[in-house]
Amino acid sequence: MAVIHLGEELLAQCKKCALQRDSNRRNSIDYSSDRTNDKSRWSYIGVVGEVALLKFFDLEINWEYLSTDLGFCGVDVGDIWEVRAVSKFGNRLFLWDDEVKKHEKLNCAWSKVVVDIDIFPGTCHIAGWAMGYEIAMHGTHAQYDCKRASYFLDNQLLRRHCDAYTDQFEALKLHHLYNSCQHEPCL
Repeated sequence: MAVIHLGEELLAQCKKCALQRDSNRRNSIDYSSDRTNDKSRWSYIGVVGEVALLKFFDLEINWEYLSTDLGFCGVDVGDIWEVRAVSKFGNRLFLWDDEVKKHEKLNCAWSKVVVDIDIFPGTCHIAGWAMGYEIAMHGTHAQYDCKRASYFLDNQLLRRHCDAYTDQFEALKLHHLYNSCQHEPCL
């Protein structure tokens, strides 16, 4: 499992980005469907997770993209990587119910990033990944702490992140495979 450490300066930029993202999204359905009292904390964790994966892939950080709806609704990292930032290792990679209905979300590689902002701030574990279609096919449909139901994939089914080159190569192969199945029953 890769570990990425973000310094204080980068964390401060993540915090500003999360505040801007929150400000842009206060009235959106997605934002209001979360029961979490401290939405700003989860926005911050999400931005930190995305920045950690950008660093893993050695990609440039576009703060403007990350802080706007374009970045929030678009692909998180590169052309095919989505990030699910979580705060505990035991948390599972998941897709919201509405994401399971979108081919462009199912066709992405989803990375589980465990973010520590309390004990070792800025320490991020790039914990594993799966394609959206795999989460939808093999995940458990349930509803826990939020208003929206989700598909949760057992952690044992995640691929390990190896290195940026290998992960990108494998994810692109699967992305192209699932993309070719868009109008056919490949599942």
